[in-house]
Amino acid sequence: MTNPATRPYNAPARMAAAERNRAAIVSAAQASFEEHGWARTTIPAVANSAGVSPKTVEAQFQTKANLLAVVVTSIGRASADAEASKQFQEATSAISALPFHAAYAAPRSARSARIARAVMEAAPTDPKVAEIADRMRRNLDFGAQWAARIMMGKRGLAGGLSFEEAERVFRFAIDPGTYRTLTAELGLDDDGVREWMLRYERGMLLLRT
Repeated sequence: MTNPATRPYNAPARMAAAERNRAAIVSAAQASFEEHGWARTTIPAVANSAGVSPKTVEAQFQTKANLLAVVVTSIGRASADAEASKQFQEATSAISALPFHAAYAAPRSARSARIARAVMEAAPTDPKVAEIADRMRRNLDFGAQWAARIMMGKRGLAGGLSFEEAERVFRFAIDPGTYRTLTAELGLDDDGVREWMLRYERGMLLLRT
């Protein structure tokens, strides 16, 4: 029988276990932030959901704000985003481009809107979360500007449409508050949000005949 004191140190196994714990913690934290918001999410509750001890969570993330920052970063892009983005950029007309924008932007809005509530709730009370909130706003502004620049180069836009007007349309369409209104108050599911986004952008941006 091997003496535990002399058992070989299995670094790869320990690293794999640590990565599994980290993934479980981030997943549990995301679910809690999305469902309960900032104030009602606690490190002990996240640890319990992840099947680890609170000390393990604190050792890896130190604070709840750091944990929220990791959750926001982990949302990122889905694999389908790149193809829809490419098709949006390559479409020759505005009417053919907008379905690809909705296919690209609606899922991203869903992913960010679900966590944005916790971020905005905590931002006034925690400087680190305030930085996260500011970064999320800048990302939304960039996304609207990016879409407007692409759209202004396509045929079939409403007469006299300016870049600033197009930017405002896209910014409203992708705003987390818009997503929450459509889902929480109007009862739309994610497919319904995508269809609404497409109809809204068509109505606001395209040439009326």
